[in-house]
Amino acid sequence: MHRVTVSLKKNVRFLATMANASAPASTPKPADHWNFLSELSKRREQSPTRALMPLMKIPGMINLGTGLPNAQFFPFKSLSFKIDDGTELELSPQELNECLQYAATPGLPGLLAELKKQIQDEHNHPYEKWDVCVTTGSQDGLTKAFEMLLNPGDIIIVEAPTYSGALAYLKPSGVRFLPVAVDGEGITPDALKAAVSGLSAEDRARCKVLYTIPTGQNPSGSRAGDARYVTDLATVYISYL
Repeated sequence: MHRVTVSLKKNVRFLATMANASAPASTPKPADHWNFLSELSKRREQSPTRALMPLMKIPGMINLGTGLPNAQFFPFKSLSFKIDDGTELELSPQELNECLQYAATPGLPGLLAELKKQIQDEHNHPYEKWDVCVTTGSQDGLTKAFEMLLNPGDIIIVEAPTYSGALAYLKPSGVRFLPVAVDGEGITPDALKAAVSGLSAEDRARCKVLYTIPTGQNPSGSRAGDARYVTDLATVYISYL
């Protein structure tokens, strides 16, 4: 599991509150992350053709704008799976057509709804308005997150050592690295404190992201406990960034 953390004090304070079992339950107000977006992300606009996708679900609507292929000519007519317990699953013709057809950028609506339900059931997501985006894998998700947050010259805190796949994207992007030592529980608070306290005021303003792998860290294999990530590292964040 990879984690990209925006070093925003309000978010860290909320995480520390969630770790306290005696804290009163309440719906937190989402923080404004606009200043943490990269200049590229701030310039992005919604695709006009993608904005029309919901309208195509209206019965009788004739779409002349997006060039959707005719589902009658899709080469696959059925698709089934057999999992290791012997259960067989088969997509209905409608489900198969939806999988083969152009869809909304975040992913298939049915899949997104199921993912959101699982997240809410397992983690009791605290915010009222939130969403998910399906990616083609962890590397795709990482590059989207990095591109969304980092400008050339920005500083990213990384574990030493860290995942080589992330470095493969980050190195040519022009960002600067602030490596922090790890032990059997991930990033050590003392090492993080020493690293960030040595930054100039200008560099602290450009140190926006901490990239960490809290579970099964690659390549060290360390596993971070909640107390360290939610309490110890949060204290360093609030004090120095």
